[in-house]
Amino acid sequence: MQELLECQQRQEVDAITSAKMYKKILGTVIDGVPLTLETLAQKLGRPPRWFKELFKLLELPEEIQTKIQKFEMSRTEGLRIHKELKHRA
Repeated sequence: MQELLECQQRQEVDAITSAKMYKKILGTVIDGVPLTLETLAQKLGRPPRWFKELFKLLELPEEIQTKIQKFEMSRTEGLRIHKELKHRA
């Protein structure tokens, strides 16, 4: 897990890839304790809400996710679209 986190911090990784990575490592057992969102947030110095918003991007249509992965759309724009889609539902 540490290697994944260091890799993400060293490189400019798109928000979708980051969201998938963080979601994948949640629940990983470290020293007999599963990694929780709160623990991950504390280790990386981010509020849990930041991760929850990041995970919302994974709910977007595939074509929007692809734009975010290619840096054609920002994380913020993706979250705005997510909010609009939720209002329509």
